[in-house]
Parts: sequence; C-alpha cells; structure tokens
Amino acid sequence: IEVFSGGSMAVSSGSANTFSVSNGFSLLDVAANRAGESARLTSNSDLSVTGNLTLTQPNARLDLRATDNVRIAPGVSLLSASGPMAVTLAADADASGIGSVTLQGSASGGSSGPQLVTIETRGGNVLISGGADPLTDFANGSFDPGVSIDGSVIDTRGAGTTAGSITIRGQGRAVNDEVGLIGGGGVALSNSTLTGGDMAITARGNNEWALRISNTTLTTAAGVVDLRGIAQAQGNDAGVGVLISDASRINLGTAGRLTLAGNGPTAGLTLYDLTIAGGARITLAGQAGSIGGSSAPTVLWGVGRTAGTPGLVITGATGASSTA
Repeated sequence: IEVFSGGSMAVSSGSANTFSVSNGFSLLDVAANRAGESARLTSNSDLSVTGNLTLTQPNARLDLRATDNVRIAPGVSLLSASGPMAVTLAADADASGIGSVTLQGSASGGSSGPQLVTIETRGGNVLISGGADPLTDFANGSFDPGVSIDGSVIDTRGAGTTAGSITIRGQGRAVNDEVGLIGGGGVALSNSTLTGGDMAITARGNNEWALRISNTTLTTAAGVVDLRGIAQAQGNDAGVGVLISDASRINLGTAGRLTLAGNGPTAGLTLYDLTIAGGARITLAGQAGSIGGSSAPTVLWGVGRTAGTPGLVITGATGASSTA
C-alpha cells in the first residue's frame, strides 16, 4: 500500500486495522498487506500521524516519509501484530536541510494518564533519520532538534533472543536570527525507553549540545550501543558533544558493549546522574576545544556502574577534532 500527498498529510485511525488520510483518502486497510510487503505513506510537505497503525503480516515494512517534518502524536502506536516489522521514519526527503522527526508522547499525561508513543516491531529494525538516504544522511532541525523523542517506548525484541536494531540520526542547523547565528541540537531523548539489539545514535548540533539524553533507559541484552555527538557552539552556547542526565540508565547485560563518543568546544562528554549496568566493555571518549580558556574532554558527576564484566576505558583530548 502506498499513499502519496502533494501537501501536508494527517493520518488518523478509524479502527485497530484501518487508517484514514486527509486530502481525499480514507479507510485504507493496512491489515490487507501480504507477508513481506509494505505500507508506505509519503508527504510532499509535513506528515502527522494521530492514530494507531498496525501491520498484521510478518516481514512487513512501515515506511513514513516527508519532504518536511514527520510528527507522531501523543498516544499513537505503530505495531506489528505478528512480526518482524521494519519501521522507517524519515524527514527532509528532498535533502533541503529542513525537516525533523518528532515523537511527542507524554510520560505523565496529566489527568488523562500517560500518552506514550509506542513502536513495537517484534524483531524488526527501526530507522529514524532523514535526507535523500536516511542510512547516511540526517533529519534536520533548526531551532528544534533534528530528532526529538519524548515520552516514548521503542521495543524491537522478537522471538527468543532476537532483537532488531535501533538507528537514530539527527542534526541541528545553524540559522541566522535577528539576534545572530543560532542553532538546534541534533538528537534529544527524554522520558523514554529504548529496548533492542544494536543501537546507534549519531548527532550533530549547533548549540549547547549535539546529543542529549535525560530520564531515559536504553537496554540491550548483547548488542552494541554506540552513542556519538559533535557540537559546534553558536553565540554564547557552550557546545557539548554528548550530555546525559536526570536518572538515565544504560543496561548492557553481560555481553553488551557501549561506546560514548563526543566532541564539543566545551566538553566532549558531560555525564551526570547516569547508571551503566553490566557490559563486556565500556568506552568513554571525549574530545574538547576551548571556550573562554576552559574545556574538559569528559566531565563525570554521579556516574555509577553496577556489577558486570570488567572493561572500562576512558579517553580524552583537548584541542582535537573528529567527524561522525
């Protein structure tokens, strides 16, 4: 099933197995797709999903792409009923440098309770990115991050010990404003849970941070977790490659491996109130330049590691540079 819109597109759910699309499309049966086929929604402007989408056949693909922005509303679920299902959320399809991806859930939800965004693939991979080739390009934000995930659950576990990968790629562009040159962060994760196999998050930022993770848990049983951020400061912003805080946690099991790599004018890595549990090997690599004569490759506050296989490596250098 493929639906294309020349303007903005809004998707809302009619029932568990159907969805309706504005601009004249209605009641397209997502459950009718055969095994191995895909449901693809493409917008030549913004794509907003406000209702649940469920694919019932195994080895299916759910592909949501927009020339501009992709928005997933609070409470929306993208689900596989049998799995595995590959999911792609890709903005900025025309590679103009404008187009971000937002999963805007709510962990608290106020009086109505939590309104989480949920993606469950039953072993399929998840790709959240943008550009002409989402595997190598980025979703692009200006004042907002290229990728923003809040109040969300992404779970790629399948049958037995299998689990799909989770790949997130976002960057913030430098923008000329009336106050001068400012920019956005690359990837922001907050109040969320990501569970799967290998995880790769790559961020480039043009403000105080490139990759920011707060009150979020990442869990893999035996995969490789690779988190990278390169920040360029704009105006008075500090510029930190990777910033992790607010009771965040990374669970690696006994065989998982973690790499945290950051580059920024002030600090490559700034980690506080973070717990790293288990892991066969953990590498923290920070590179920093200098702002106001002060810089630190890696800054650690309240970082703990629970019992696990030995193997912790911390590296750092000032005045160095790298590319993600």
